[in-house]
Amino acid sequence: QYPRTERAQQVTIQLSPQGIQPGGPGGTLWRLATRDERWTVVLAEPAVTLEVRGYSAVDELLERFETVLRTAQATLGVTEQVRLGLRYVNEPRHPAAHSLADWVRLLRPEFVGFAASDLVEGQVAQTLQEVQWQRADGVLAVRHGFLPETEKGSAPAIATGHYYLIDLDYYNTIETELRPDA
Repeated sequence: QYPRTERAQQVTIQLSPQGIQPGGPGGTLWRLATRDERWTVVLAEPAVTLEVRGYSAVDELLERFETVLRTAQATLGVTEQVRLGLRYVNEPRHPAAHSLADWVRLLRPEFVGFAASDLVEGQVAQTLQEVQWQRADGVLAVRHGFLPETEKGSAPAIATGHYYLIDLDYYNTIETELRPDA
């Protein structure tokens, strides 16, 4: 199912008041992708991840995820679940969004939050915010902001040169036996 393979070496760094220092050796990361690169399984020492660039139904996502977990269990001997989550990364673009002020009009202003547009002379070039909610069943982390295409942008660029990142990550860190069918 995932014939495209890529091996990468993870790099670790340490940030301190003295600057950036090389960290210890990183682990090996394997990326296994479908031919169209829509689905990718990422294998690292501490994690098994399923990435998708779009799916037609949640059942399709769940079926593939269960298959990945069962395969990891059978072939790699993975028996424990330390963290389980679901993450959506959206990178909307709009031809009428040339500035942060434009996104404030397109999205709910209370979501965009501190827009900084009127505080300092000039145009806002970039924003990034993270908010986390601790809930009884896990953590909801929301990262969002106005970013230039050079940052990450995996969706096709449009003439504005910017996009709005909406990164939703819901997870729990309850350590338990791995049960792919659950």
